Amino acid sequence: MRLLTLPYLLAFSLLIAITPSEARAAHAVPPVPVKQGTPGPREGFSRDRLIVPPPGREFEGSRAPLGAKATINVLAIRVAFSDTPIDSSTAYYNRLLFFQKQYWEEMTEGSRILAHTLLDSVFTLPHPMSYYGDDDRFQERLVFMVRDLVQLADSTVDFRPYQSLVIFHAGHGQEADVLDNSRDQIWSAFVTKEDFKTILP
Repeated sequence: MRLLTLPYLLAFSLLIAITPSEARAAHAVPPVPVKQGTPGPREGFSRDRLIVPPPGREFEGSRAPLGAKATINVLAIRVAFSDTPIDSSTAYYNRLLFFQKQYWEEMTEGSRILAHTLLDSVFTLPHPMSYYGDDDRFQERLVFMVRDLVQLADSTVDFRPYQSLVIFHAGHGQEADVLDNSRDQIWSAFVTKEDFKTILP
């Protein structure tokens, strides 16, 4: 992936693939090592999923049981903003989804199979990118972004068969803003059910 020139993926967590105790709050991906300025939104980066080595055994840790094999239906939707269009090349986004599928299936030793559907339509959200990329309201604006998309798509999209939603948004991910001069950009991130319970009435 060309880090600074391609639209970024805003992925919302695969909720059935994690335990309730892990689904706490919105998390942004860590910034690239050379990024200047802010280290990320105030919610920070989760260390909850790190495997901690047992006492006396350096660099070795226990792993959680993977559980029964399951297929996760994932809907992917492309979105533009009122001030930022998106490249709608289907082949490019299908390839990103293929890489995601490979990663999940390898990391779970085949116990989680991702079945992706990339929607043909591209939706334009009602606000500019800077509205959704407000770092000071990171968790809230991510939830609003999903809400606005669902409201736009609900009359034409049946969300019921899917356990997870992936949003490909216009613009770049702020985690790759190495010069710290594009804080209106959105951090690539995931949100959980708990975020929606916290933010939406």
